[in-house]
Amino acid sequence: MTSIRARLLTPLLPLTALALFVTAAGIHESTRRDLLASFDRGVLASARALAAGVEVEVDGTPAFDPEDLIVPELSVPDPGFFYVVLGGGGQVVAQSPRAPGVTLPAAGRGRLGARVLTGPAGFRTAFLPVLREPERDPEDVEKWREAHPGEVLPEPVPRTLWVVVGRATKPVEEALSRLRRRLAVGFGGLFVALVLLPAWIVSRTLRPLAALSRRADEIGPDDPSARLPEAEVAEEIRGLVRALNRALERLAAAYERQKRFSADAAHELRSPLAAVQTECEVALRRPRPAQELRAALERVVCRVRKLAAMVEELLRLSRLENGVGPLDREEVDLAFVAAEAAALHRPAAEAKDVALEVRQAGPVQVRGDPGLLEEAVSNLVENAVRYTPSGGRVEVTVRRDPSPVVEVTDTGPGIPPEHLTCIFERFQRVEPGRSRRDGGSGLGLAIAQEIARLHGAEIRVESEMGRGSIFRLEFPAN
Repeated sequence: MTSIRARLLTPLLPLTALALFVTAAGIHESTRRDLLASFDRGVLASARALAAGVEVEVDGTPAFDPEDLIVPELSVPDPGFFYVVLGGGGQVVAQSPRAPGVTLPAAGRGRLGARVLTGPAGFRTAFLPVLREPERDPEDVEKWREAHPGEVLPEPVPRTLWVVVGRATKPVEEALSRLRRRLAVGFGGLFVALVLLPAWIVSRTLRPLAALSRRADEIGPDDPSARLPEAEVAEEIRGLVRALNRALERLAAAYERQKRFSADAAHELRSPLAAVQTECEVALRRPRPAQELRAALERVVCRVRKLAAMVEELLRLSRLENGVGPLDREEVDLAFVAAEAAALHRPAAEAKDVALEVRQAGPVQVRGDPGLLEEAVSNLVENAVRYTPSGGRVEVTVRRDPSPVVEVTDTGPGIPPEHLTCIFERFQRVEPGRSRRDGGSGLGLAIAQEIARLHGAEIRVESEMGRGSIFRLEFPAN
């Protein structure tokens, strides 16, 4: 994958070069046309000046008299200038020295009109038609009669003659050459500037991203609360920074959960492992009868089973918190789930002489994972049975109110108000010693809460000391 700088500059270079080339070509072409137009006007002006010397004799013979003309090129020979005066039939009446052979353009023979054409090579040539009538000056007429005694004076018929003036285009070519050099230097420098300026702008724009990258590299496990600065970045990338900070928050939360998991596991496993170690050391301290060793081993196996169950619950809670494993969503009847959970714990309730009832008016459907939902309700029922004294009562009610609700009510000792906010934390016990004696690990409510969170549900608690507690698993209305 190429860098942002390369992605921006790669298309910019050819586009900039093309734009500058088209602009320079347009300037060159426009200047060339202007120079040629001005040059052609000058050639036509010279032709009109020479046209003043074109005349037709008394007998209709075309002639050219340049003596009284004020044309600088006539007085100073110029190899870049020539003229030719042509009769109506294309015959040469007069011409300058070294004038090339000139013929009238095909369109010019039948249609009058001044025009400037290219040619011969290196010249622009003006063709100017001149309409003249024969001279009828009395003095000229008298001279003609004397020179042609007995002849009739011809009728004065107007005649068209052509004044052809050519001028070398070398000055225009030299001016265009100078223009091309200046355009090459000017637009070449402009191209370099237009390349370097965006490169500098892009580098300056990407500088905050480089700073963010360095800041992100500095964030480590020693300071999980560190975040990327949002106020110091441009508005265009502030959304990216916010998204990264949210990702950092999720990573920090996951990191804290892992730390808490490790700390909780170490804390909760230390005492049972120490008890197992002590039991084994006592059994091995001196020779003992087989019956005593068997009893010691049975106690060790019992403690190991509890440890295995606790480890399994810890791993289960960790997977739930980190979203490991797919969530199978389907239509689940909460009434059926509640009945199954109650049936699972009914033997334990009957052993304690605790009445366990399920109340439901009919199916209550939600979408969720049936196994996880049954586990959550089972943990709530198990917790209620464990803390309800002999002769007490546990009720599991399923209803719509108006959203689906599973309510577990017990007549236990109640929960002190200061513990209501933390009973869902892992290994949290209101009576730690009693919970361990009853076989509780302190993870049931934490697991139930995580399952509820995965389903968009919430567990609410109401408790009154001496009268019992109510746990409500409330699902969203939709």
